[in-house]
Amino acid sequence: MGKVYYSLGRHEDAIVSYGRALAPVPGFSFVLAYKGSSLSWESTRKRSVVFDKIIETSPINL
Repeated sequence: MGKVYYSLGRHEDAIVSYGRALAPVPGFSFVLAYKGSSLSWESTRKRSVVFDKIIETSPINL
């Protein structure tokens, strides 16, 4: 799948990019993702996050 790019405007306007395809991911505050070989929950409130692979999203404030 290649790199997954998570870019944010507002929290509710999170956009996840799989290559060139863009899809909105509304309301999610965390994603479970691989960064290299490390699997962890990452906040989507960061301005720009690059993941190797997104596993799932969570609307819960962890």
